[in-house]
Amino acid sequence: VRLLVGQDGNDPDATLAEMTHLRARGVPPAEVLKGATIYPAQWLGVEDRLGSIEPGKEARILVLDGNPLEEIEKIRSVFLVVNGGDIVE
Repeated sequence: VRLLVGQDGNDPDATLAEMTHLRARGVPPAEVLKGATIYPAQWLGVEDRLGSIEPGKEARILVLDGNPLEEIEKIRSVFLVVNGGDIVE
């Protein structure tokens, strides 16, 4: 079963809390990350432009100061945000 990560608002903290909760309940970190990126893009039918890093897709990249595959809480350790090729501070 594919899980979609998110909430019915615009609160990044709530999404991050859901990711932490899913991991604590045994969902593998890779599935949690896919549930916040690839799977929602597929479900919404926009995987041709969103959901993964590939040539031709919109560049919305979150660079972390840690590996969320080892510790999902590292998703909160934002080092850099890139949006459309521009660094966002």
